[in-house]
Amino acid sequence: MNFNKFNKIIVMTPKIDDINLTKLVLERKVTEDDLLHIRDNMGKTLQELDLSKASFEGNEIRGDVFADCSGLISITFPNTVIEVDLLSLKSCNNLATISVGPGNPVLASENGVLFNDVKSLLIFYPNARQDDKCYVIPDTVTKIETFTFFGCRHLTSVFIPASVTEITYHVFNGCPNLTEITVHPDNPVYASENGVLFNKDKTQLIYTPEGLKGDCFIPNNFKEISEYFIETLFRQHEFSKTAVKKDNGQDNRIFENYEVKNKHYHTAEEIKESLRKKMPLDTKIKLTPELRLEQALKEAKPEDISRLRKLTVVGTMTASDIEYINSNINETLQELNISDASLEGNKIISGALKNCKKLTCVSLSATVTEIADDAFSGCVTTITVQPGNPVYKSKNGKLI
Repeated sequence: MNFNKFNKIIVMTPKIDDINLTKLVLERKVTEDDLLHIRDNMGKTLQELDLSKASFEGNEIRGDVFADCSGLISITFPNTVIEVDLLSLKSCNNLATISVGPGNPVLASENGVLFNDVKSLLIFYPNARQDDKCYVIPDTVTKIETFTFFGCRHLTSVFIPASVTEITYHVFNGCPNLTEITVHPDNPVYASENGVLFNKDKTQLIYTPEGLKGDCFIPNNFKEISEYFIETLFRQHEFSKTAVKKDNGQDNRIFENYEVKNKHYHTAEEIKESLRKKMPLDTKIKLTPELRLEQALKEAKPEDISRLRKLTVVGTMTASDIEYINSNINETLQELNISDASLEGNKIISGALKNCKKLTCVSLSATVTEIADDAFSGCVTTITVQPGNPVYKSKNGKLI
């Protein structure tokens, strides 16, 4: 249906709410009242809204004119619009595609996703988009705007290229099925590990995906939590906000108290410590002739040892080191990486790790030349061997 002068629609169709329009094309001048009339009378049924030939005062679309248009699947903006109140679009739970007319000096679209004109700013990823649940951000993007992926219930993973140097607040909030954020290794500002977003040197935890289940490994050099992550802690890790104060009349939220399972914490440092106790640990140990594995691990806090899930060892390992793992970390250890370690006698003896019932993955060095048949009895399902081993090779996680 095409209305050349949309402001006459109310006169032409006084019972517009009884018309189950699914597609609407508007041309010429469109006012805010026109859009509000669409929202209030067609918001539940209208699926496609084409504004590509419409014009707007000031070339802007402001206000909550799209709020709760639950039927809307696609919307097309003209090449003249330079500003849109996108927050109202976030309540369009079925919106899957946003398009912009060619030649727009400020906005552009690609595969239904909204960018600025040169695609250096990622602005809006529609809530119900399903064509690319594993979304790869284009390598032209340098900044991800606030609320870009907010409420995207189908999104499962996001790849951040090396070009992105700024990620704003609330970018990934409300994505219940997001399980993984991966950052290109050459990115100068951000990094990822096990699907979790960190700063480059992994000293600051920025975001854990809401859909991430099971273990969440925190690197040893983790030191602080970003302000953005503090915001999301309350939902994701059973934290709740207990006090907020205003600073100089501005609504700058300064969290004075935090609550975790009815326990109160007063600083981000205490929150960090609580998280460290709660989340499993990924540890790398370097052994020397004077420093054995037992001593190296005991230098860590006892609660760290009890949370150990992945252990990487560099240096020479003795039989006593292996026995220590089998006797003291056997209840929690899931991954053992000794690909850069050398073993005493270059062998793994009978029953070496038989008590490590949760151990599923072992990476071996090229120097191991003897492995007893029952060395990993009842536990390991995946074994990898470094290239160059004169005796063993691995393929698809199995020894050959």
